[in-house]
Amino acid sequence: GSKSVPVLAMNDYDLESGEPSVWRETKKFAPPPRKKKERKSFINQDFCQFCGDGGGLILCPLCPISVHEKCCGLSANHFQKCSHHYCSVCEKSPSAAGGLVYPCQSCPSAYCEDCLPKEGVRFLGNSIPRLERLGFHSRSHFLYIHCSKHCENVAKLEFGWEEPSKERTSIDPIDVSFAFGENALSIKEIAERKHK
Repeated sequence: GSKSVPVLAMNDYDLESGEPSVWRETKKFAPPPRKKKERKSFINQDFCQFCGDGGGLILCPLCPISVHEKCCGLSANHFQKCSHHYCSVCEKSPSAAGGLVYPCQSCPSAYCEDCLPKEGVRFLGNSIPRLERLGFHSRSHFLYIHCSKHCENVAKLEFGWEEPSKERTSIDPIDVSFAFGENALSIKEIAERKHK
């Protein structure tokens, strides 16, 4: 029996009946409940990102961009997302493009880092005031641009975009002379000075 064979006793089975089923002892766990996808909390723009006209628009479910069927070349039944969600040149998604796509604020183009135009690009950051007014807060995989001077002019005329001021703000100088040169304080002296 299993009493005389220590390995069998330790594993709780004998040679005649074999190993007990582990299936009975495992507890079945229900998968964690899926979080419901939040409904979009933004309003889509009331003009086509391609031509600028209104009318019957297809609304992007992922961002506020809207387009006409004839302008994007897709029917509403086949439209899943606007062209700001992949590179317009090589069609890479943000994840395939290193996690970042550069959509133009003024036109339907978006670029991966490899396909960005070499000249005339202005980087705007990941928040665009006109899109924020529609309730859209950009995702981390967007870095908005003006892809050309023409698009920058469109942004100025149509969206009221203003070029950031080139005036530099001055910062008050900080005296760190105590940490450098012949009369530099030791780390202990600096710590003591800080606690005084």
